[in-house]
Amino acid sequence: MATSYDVKSLDYDLIDLSEDDKLAAQKYLSENGIRGIEGFLAERLDAWRKCPLNIAITGDSGAGKSTLINTLRNLRAEDEGAAKVGVVETTRTILSYSHPSYPNLVFYDLPGVGTLEFTKSTYLNQSLFLVLIISRTRFTENDRWLATEIKKIGKHFFFIRTNIDHDLSNERIDHPTTYNETLVLDRIRENCLAHIRTVDETANAFLISGRLNYTSRFDFPLMCSSLLRDYPGLKRQAMILFHTDQ
Repeated sequence: MATSYDVKSLDYDLIDLSEDDKLAAQKYLSENGIRGIEGFLAERLDAWRKCPLNIAITGDSGAGKSTLINTLRNLRAEDEGAAKVGVVETTRTILSYSHPSYPNLVFYDLPGVGTLEFTKSTYLNQSLFLVLIISRTRFTENDRWLATEIKKIGKHFFFIRTNIDHDLSNERIDHPTTYNETLVLDRIRENCLAHIRTVDETANAFLISGRLNYTSRFDFPLMCSSLLRDYPGLKRQAMILFHTDQ
């Protein structure tokens, strides 16, 4: 015996659809019946795969922007197509890097703030994406300027403190008998939040190492899940699909 369904009663949250997708699903199912759900999801899956995702990586020179871009693309500095990494500022113009397995996911490597090639006056005219502000050590005036200007133009930013593996190593050397990783991380996080929340009281700070072999350590997994959560609408679904495919 066939079973009838009320399309309005379906729990669309179980398949993680946006509000627009839920309305589209209701319309599709009302026209095609419950058997149409497979076709609807196939259409949305194709749309998600084609959805462009642009993420700008910015911060002071030497903060580890290129290293993080390579890690997010599952590459090392010596791999073909990797972003150039160096001990001096190696990025002099905006460079874009597509993910090798997901070409619509593009990371933009912006030159260090205040470099001769890319001054503050022209900086944010170029970075109209979701923005990751990268800082290697202490919170700087350039970090504050970036966060303030990004907020002014209505863009969302993440503050990411890199080089945490080196910081912990130095702490372990300097305090061999009293070293406590959790306490050190808490201290660094509190310091970052105290500064970044003078610009945005809801901002979070993510403590990570940008190196490929640390993607399961520190706040790296939390950073990735937060990217999924904060990307709106169709782009969020595409980000979820990208992570599912990895």
